[in-house]
Amino acid sequence: GEEFFVSIAGPALSLAPMVLAFALCEIVDPWSRPLADFLWIFAATTAALNFLNLLPFWPLDGGRCLRAVVHAFEPRAALWASLGMSAAFAAAAVTVGSVLLLLVALLGVATVRPGARELPGMTKGEAALALGAYVFTAAAHFAGGALILSVYL
Repeated sequence: GEEFFVSIAGPALSLAPMVLAFALCEIVDPWSRPLADFLWIFAATTAALNFLNLLPFWPLDGGRCLRAVVHAFEPRAALWASLGMSAAFAAAAVTVGSVLLLLVALLGVATVRPGARELPGMTKGEAALALGAYVFTAAAHFAGGALILSVYL
């Protein structure tokens, strides 16, 4: 469970500044349009970047979260889930033509160690709760960054 909570901590903690910046941009808009614009751009960019980090690709945080959840339900499937997420990441990198993303995907494959001793995982109940936290966090970041994501993706 520790791997999941370490991986979700950054994106989950960034929800507070994102929501605060969105709220403040509405409050300061009548007095300072440039400040309101800055706050909106900060919030939307934070949301979009965290959403991309939470995509279920190994070795991104989203892939690490899902590997921990899969391990709780079927420990033997965690390795295959990681390899599948790496393959999907590599396919996405090739599709968008990004050499940098392809290198990250290949480095992710290198971090998957078959036969490595797994640490004790979460119980199935903890994994279900963790999956709910992951989905909520990813959905909140998607909602916050939807406009930026739609422009660039």
